[in-house]
Amino acid sequence: MVLKSTGVVLLVVAILSIIIYGIDQGLSAGITGLKKLATNDTSVTETVDDETAEATDADAEAAADEESEENADASEKETEEAEADTQAAEEAAEENTAD
Repeated sequence: MVLKSTGVVLLVVAILSIIIYGIDQGLSAGITGLKKLATNDTSVTETVDDETAEATDADAEAAADEESEENADASEKETEEAEADTQAAEEAAEENTAD
């Protein structure tokens, strides 16, 4: 009877040891996975920073292009006004010489 009880105790201890070993391995794998995610987080942050910088550069370039177009439009308008003033002055001069 004692020998049978001892065998049952040893069997239960062996089964529990296997279960605890499995849990330990699973938790270790989980910690390793979390460490890899933390390392990948840094590279994701760097990627986002790079993309943000590129977007900011693109926005600045678009604003500069828009400003150039506005300046060109204003310059064209000023040229047209100057031509109209010149034409009006010539017409006035012709009227004065015709009198």
